Amino acid sequence: MILPDSINAIGDNTFYGCSSVESIKIPDKVSSIGVRSFYNCTSLNTIILGANIKQINSTSFDGCSNLKFIYSLNKTPQDLSNLYTYITNSDKATLFVPFGTKEIYEKRYGWRDFANITEIGHLIVKFFTFGSMQEAIEFTTLREDSTSLQLGSGYN
Repeated sequence: MILPDSINAIGDNTFYGCSSVESIKIPDKVSSIGVRSFYNCTSLNTIILGANIKQINSTSFDGCSNLKFIYSLNKTPQDLSNLYTYITNSDKATLFVPFGTKEIYEKRYGWRDFANITEIGHLIVKFFTFGSMQEAIEFTTLREDSTSLQLGSGYN
């Protein structure tokens, strides 16, 4: 799912229990994600967090049992120490962070719970639409040596 670039916040309970969302790209203009915004989105497997998110509220991503990949584009990880902020599957999911920030993420509450934290260069996200219903997504990162590496792909 591609959210419009014009939004600047995701309100409380916005996608609560929405089992049809498999991937979501949160625009760079978004500065906060509300309480239980994606709570119990059981099909959600990929999240791209924009570069300017300052606040992720409690239980925003709790219950997302299929979560496999989170791309945090923010060079300064958000403070997740507020009450009940929890990201389900952090022990199994891979967290991709901007090059040079892995050590910061490994020390920050909530983020340090990820078993796999990988640094990436510039993230390229491509969305393709097939017909009116199916959407494909492809993630590629540019490494520091300017070579590219495809990180994954999927369908909504």
